[in-house]
Amino acid sequence: MKQILHIFAKDVRRFWPEILISLAVTAALVCVGPYLWLAMNDPQSQMLQGLAHLIVVLVPVSWWILITRVIHAEKLVGDTQFWITRPYSWWNLLAAKLLFLAVFLYAPFFLAQSILLAEAGFHPQSYLTGLLYSLLLVTGCLVLPLVALATITSNFARLTLTILGILVATFGLVALLALFFNNGAGGVDSTFGARLRFALVVSACCAAVVMQYALRKVWLSRMVLIALPVLICAVFFIAPDQLLMDRTYPIPATQASTDQAGAPVQLAYNPEMPRGGTNILSTGSNVQIGVNIPLKGSGVAEGYAGHGARRLPLGFGMAVTRQ
Repeated sequence: MKQILHIFAKDVRRFWPEILISLAVTAALVCVGPYLWLAMNDPQSQMLQGLAHLIVVLVPVSWWILITRVIHAEKLVGDTQFWITRPYSWWNLLAAKLLFLAVFLYAPFFLAQSILLAEAGFHPQSYLTGLLYSLLLVTGCLVLPLVALATITSNFARLTLTILGILVATFGLVALLALFFNNGAGGVDSTFGARLRFALVVSACCAAVVMQYALRKVWLSRMVLIALPVLICAVFFIAPDQLLMDRTYPIPATQASTDQAGAPVQLAYNPEMPRGGTNILSTGSNVQIGVNIPLKGSGVAEGYAGHGARRLPLGFGMAVTRQ
């Protein structure tokens, strides 16, 4: 424990500018965050709302810089790993880095979320589970991937190039998937598949970080991270999401026929409810018109979404171009 605190104190003395910047960005988010919730009409409020959107982007950027700097303080790649000549054990070094992130990243973010909840009129202690779940999502989607990439790169420039390469590859994969699905392929995604992919990301990143600190074999850790997108794609296509949907929501035999009278759910126009009217949105030469029609549904079993609903929104729209 003494060695962990020694490394932690050394990092605090060395990276106090990065710490102050990260804390300042988080504090700014607390100050202007409420402007994201309200519809502002005056120019000053709209300017503050734009500033709030900018700060939301700056928060992960400040984390990116802070994580990269503290991980690269004791390099795990290359032949200049001075820390292995010190009486450092890798588990104490890793524990010190985790303590640093817990104090200067997780604690301020948790406090900021609690303050924003209180500002919105909610009691933070009543939403402790949600706050912890939010930290879990931030860990799996942002912090752990950044830590894993920092452990397999030697400096900030190489980490930046790696992130840019990942973004380009991701955009290309999304474009290919969109093209593939537009051709008629695809399936149903479910919570099970999303949780499985999240678990794969957390497991792969944790394995890469631990192996790099323990073995310092960068090729092995990189292979684990390279295999991660392959596994995610495999889960997306192979995971039994469609089977789970078919088992949870089986199609009745009456629905197999073309007779719509035998459908389990009936929709009909509800004249007792007022019409929703039309919504007109004009943007330059284009005019978008949206129409809402009140419907009533029947045939939904008790305990399912839509049971007892007197009005169901049905909307359609059309776009008109001014000549």
